Amino acid sequence: MSSEAAKERFPYPIEDPDTVRQQKTTLHNLGRLLLDRHADVNDDVLQASESWRSGSASIALSDTSQLATSMQGDSNALAGALPPMTTYIGRIEDARALIDRIRVRYDQAVEDQVRANLDVPDWADNAFRAVSTAPASKRPIEPRSISSTWNTRVWHPTSQTTLNLR
Repeated sequence: MSSEAAKERFPYPIEDPDTVRQQKTTLHNLGRLLLDRHADVNDDVLQASESWRSGSASIALSDTSQLATSMQGDSNALAGALPPMTTYIGRIEDARALIDRIRVRYDQAVEDQVRANLDVPDWADNAFRAVSTAPASKRPIEPRSISSTWNTRVWHPTSQTTLNLR
């Protein structure tokens, strides 16, 4: 289980694979429905063409036949969209798995850094306490000169920060 900091720092993609999988199922069902209705409309056109024999009937049968063809084309288009959706679901799941591994590594790195900071040498800890707890009159006075306004930046490898030295 990842920490809240890791989840906030490394969020999942917006898409939920289960939601996309449900959408894929819905599109599949819609495609099957269109294909079934296409077959029903074609059967109706064949039956009606035997009994209808007028100019308006032939126009209606032609339009109905075009509707059936369009329904079949829409069904084929939906069927063509399903394999890319399957690939996309796999990519989302792969991305989530990678993010889970990154989160675990992040939490381990934070834990290692906290552990490393707990083992501060006694001399550093005591020196800090002596200065920070001393009354203001006993604290060392920093000289005010031109050289004290110059800052030197030094990379500190243990804490992974840049220190400003005077």
